[in-house]
Amino acid sequence: MLLLNTPSLSIAIINDGEVVYHRVKGYSNKEQEILSDKNSIFEGASISKSVFGFFVMTFVEDGLIDL
Repeated sequence: MLLLNTPSLSIAIINDGEVVYHRVKGYSNKEQEILSDKNSIFEGASISKSVFGFFVMTFVEDGLIDL
């Protein structure tokens, strides 16, 4: 995280609608040394494009939409 100058991150794995793994590392406020936790708010950033694409293609495969 230091290499990329990222103060914190959150990783979650969801299987069948249930969170099976969730870890948070880093600081919500680096200057005051306040650690991030499971209630910290993170931006989706560029990952939202990948998630959107995944769902669009899932809908195409399921025949719900046609490209």
